[in-house]
Amino acid sequence: MMTPASVFVLESGGLDSLVALTPLLRAMNRAWPQTKITVGCRQQFTGIEALWPAKAAAVPVGNEPGAETAMSPGFSGAISRTLGTLQGVRADWFFCAEQQPGWFARVVAAWFSAQRSIYLGAEPPEGGLANVLIRELTLSPARLEWDSPPGLNLEIESEPALWTLPGRLRESALERLEQLGLREKNYLVCVPEPRWGLARYGEAIEAIRIENNVPVLILGEGESPVGSAVRCHQPANLPAAAALMALSRAYLTASHGRAALAHAYGLRGAALKGGGDLQSAVPAISHPLPCFGCGWDCLFAGPVCMDLIPVVTVARQVQDALAGAPVAPVELDALTPMELALIARADARYRAVAEESRSRQAKLVEIQYEIDNLRARRR
Repeated sequence: MMTPASVFVLESGGLDSLVALTPLLRAMNRAWPQTKITVGCRQQFTGIEALWPAKAAAVPVGNEPGAETAMSPGFSGAISRTLGTLQGVRADWFFCAEQQPGWFARVVAAWFSAQRSIYLGAEPPEGGLANVLIRELTLSPARLEWDSPPGLNLEIESEPALWTLPGRLRESALERLEQLGLREKNYLVCVPEPRWGLARYGEAIEAIRIENNVPVLILGEGESPVGSAVRCHQPANLPAAAALMALSRAYLTASHGRAALAHAYGLRGAALKGGGDLQSAVPAISHPLPCFGCGWDCLFAGPVCMDLIPVVTVARQVQDALAGAPVAPVELDALTPMELALIARADARYRAVAEESRSRQAKLVEIQYEIDNLRARRR
């Protein structure tokens, strides 16, 4: 099999997806040691390049690429400028590593026009808006083919290697801890995520400190919700935040991306998982519902799956982690079979309507594009 001189891997999902990408990058490094690998990710996550235990560069492809569902004035120009930031990036092979690829992946594949364009997920990237943009930007559609790491002779590690902090990053984090009055492996790090409710974090921290008088570092802005034993700090960037997590004793967060990062450094803690989070190896606390896999397109007014996770369960998990005990996944079951059946019926109907709407929207985008072009030619 031919070895590519350069590879571009698109992963515009969350931080957890970029952490999960690591075994693939390491497999590429081993199989193709001379290949230059570039990963396209969200702007806020490009700092992961300094953390990866793999040889790969990270470049930004916007803040939330692919979120739009219809053409709007200036939209194609904005996409063109985003693609323009990739002007100096070479790609003999293009990979879409996203589990749920949208139209943006198809546009990027057309932009590179690589020798091979490969998607690794179960479904190919969407068309619809992508087809319109490809014509608008005068690109040639890429022939996307499915393949798998074994099919490419890439050997994925059965047990991902633990991450280690680069020396300079570790030294900088230790200096910051000293300024905050904290010591390595002697504090709990908490990264609040609003879906669980900020007040619950305060309740959980209070419950933890009743049993274990451990200092707490909250990564985020604002005042401490639980008194002077809790410090708040807003790291300057992703590597700085990762270092403060890696040097902690345990963690608490409903941010699946931050939990994945902590897990990569071998930390134990409480990761709270909801229906919109992707599958991962992080042992999490969750209340599975029939609507899991929603991508946070919730059929309720708010994430009921997160509301069903009680403070006492979270506090107990953190206390176990602080004591050095093994942490296992916790699946709660607070609803009756009748309630679960009702959610299942509502979810099935909601997803069917949403899928029909997306399909119609994709067709309407292409039809409207043709109509606008026809009108322009008649003028």
